[in-house]
Amino acid sequence: MKMGATRGLVFGHSVVEHAAMVVLMTYLMAEWKEDLQKSAVTVNINQGLTSVIALAFAHLADTCVGCFKMVFFSTISYVIGLSLLCLSTLKLFPHTKVCLFYIALAMIAMGRAGRNSTVKPFLAYQFRAKYQEDDDDRVQSRTKVCWSFAWLMGILVTYFTLPNPHWPQTLELSTYVMPVALAIFSFGMPFYHCPATIETQSPLTTVFKVFNVAIQRRHLNVYPLHESNQSFTLLQTNQFRF
Repeated sequence: MKMGATRGLVFGHSVVEHAAMVVLMTYLMAEWKEDLQKSAVTVNINQGLTSVIALAFAHLADTCVGCFKMVFFSTISYVIGLSLLCLSTLKLFPHTKVCLFYIALAMIAMGRAGRNSTVKPFLAYQFRAKYQEDDDDRVQSRTKVCWSFAWLMGILVTYFTLPNPHWPQTLELSTYVMPVALAIFSFGMPFYHCPATIETQSPLTTVFKVFNVAIQRRHLNVYPLHESNQSFTLLQTNQFRF
């Protein structure tokens, strides 16, 4: 049950990614009449924001809230962002169209960041807990196979369902898919193994650990001090000789 629920979430992310996010630049050029340069800048800023938020989310999942809560929060952000993006295309809100669009992009960036940083570690932990597996290579292999299958199914469904997509249809599909994927993921809550934290190997966690140790040991005399007039001779070695 828990594997199927998590696969459902990955499937939903894949559908939305290939139905709306991959062609976001085309949407800006077709609907907003922006030139190629401005559309590329908007998309690249959104990608950069996603990458930065992913680092922060991974660190929070490592140290504070855990992977499950971070996955749940980021998916809700994704749903809200897609809903706002869909509303920005309607003529009912002509004066707030730009504001809705950029708020939607920020919420979508948080949703995609959660997928990139916490969904796969969460899925890997479910495999490790289910099979009592200590071999990281086997756990990662199972996780990759499960993730790739769900992601591929999302791609196939997208391209067969939307062979000639129109923007209202595409955004409506994305807006419907993510709440359904979140609901499927929520059905597995009684079956998930949810420790306080799951190691996501966040670079920020490593950096903070190094700084924390350095600050705590800043008064220790780790390196011996020598007189200024002392000289040292390095021994010869053949290790780095060409």
